[in-house]
Amino acid sequence: VFAACTDRTRLIVISHITSPTAVTLPVQEICQRAQQEGVQVCVDGPHAVVCT
Repeated sequence: VFAACTDRTRLIVISHITSPTAVTLPVQEICQRAQQEGVQVCVDGPHAVVCT
């Protein structure tokens, strides 16, 4: 995720669980790093509640 970010990045939009493969992304770690970088995060995760 962060390899694609630049100094102009202000928002990262990610899914908590990917639809095609059901891979669970490390949302907590991504959010922590984004906060350190001063970047906001929008997590698409309503389907994650059932899967966790």
